[in-house]
Amino acid sequence: MAQTALSYDDYRFLEKLSREVGSHFHALDRTTLYTANRDISYYTVHESFVATIPLVFCEAEKMDPNTQFPESDDD
Repeated sequence: MAQTALSYDDYRFLEKLSREVGSHFHALDRTTLYTANRDISYYTVHESFVATIPLVFCEAEKMDPNTQFPESDDD
């Protein structure tokens, strides 16, 4: 399995895109599931529960810019 970390700028881009198209968006680092959506979807809560990791609401602009989100690639 290869992993590529998504940067804070990647997160901001994807979060902005999700708002533009009207979809929910969340991202995981190794220990936490993050969402910038005030209206947290059932599926985001469910994923947090199933993965047994904490769910944190944080506005995208206030996130730590050093946060990286691993992206697994199962090729």
